[in-house]
Amino acid sequence: VVQVRTSDINYYVSESVEFEERFSILPIPPLIGSWVMDMGKSYRNSEFHGIDVVPVFPADPKLPNVIFQQGNIIDGIPYRDGTFDYVILRRLCLSLKAERWPALLDEMFRVAGKGGYVELVEINPFYCPILSDLSTFLIATVNEICASRGTDPNISTNLKVFLREAGFVNIQHGFVSIPVGNWGDNKIGGMMGRNYREALAAVSPFMAPQLGKTPKQYDEYLDTCLAECNEFQAYSNAYWAYAQRPM
Repeated sequence: VVQVRTSDINYYVSESVEFEERFSILPIPPLIGSWVMDMGKSYRNSEFHGIDVVPVFPADPKLPNVIFQQGNIIDGIPYRDGTFDYVILRRLCLSLKAERWPALLDEMFRVAGKGGYVELVEINPFYCPILSDLSTFLIATVNEICASRGTDPNISTNLKVFLREAGFVNIQHGFVSIPVGNWGDNKIGGMMGRNYREALAAVSPFMAPQLGKTPKQYDEYLDTCLAECNEFQAYSNAYWAYAQRPM
């Protein structure tokens, strides 16, 4: 029996971090600034930073405890050692090359203060169960494209290993299953289904030829896959892990 999550969550380490206190927090990436802005409004005593390779955040956040800057984490996190009490990394498995993960974790270790927390959250991009030959072919094609780009969509299952190898301690980890599609009485499943479809539609110029389909046929193919998700109650696993830098 798969237990699925039907409500959103901002952070997994909340039982250990009191945001009402004065904390310095860095999410990577800053979720287009929305998470940083929302948290900055809710917790005025803490300081929230955001860094992204493109200026997708507000030019003037109008909050004294919210600070954005443009930069590329591949070149290093542009903060001094021990700056942050809480560093968060989310949803980079499809954009960060697999070979660069250890270096990024080393950087997160460096900018975390002694006793500070680091949290990783990655959603496995493949839904379960494998529903049909259509789904199998789609997933195999996505895997091939990821491999050609040097990314690993299954890296989500190794988060605790990255934390341990970077030197973090007190590691906690787990996963939650999230519905994909409009089955069940929840909004997240519908949102996940739409996100899957929109993401796959965005790469139609690459995917359609790989699957031997015209753009119109590929669009219809995505509708069929999403209908299967609804019929067979598909879900995707979100893996999380958090740990501390040693004192």
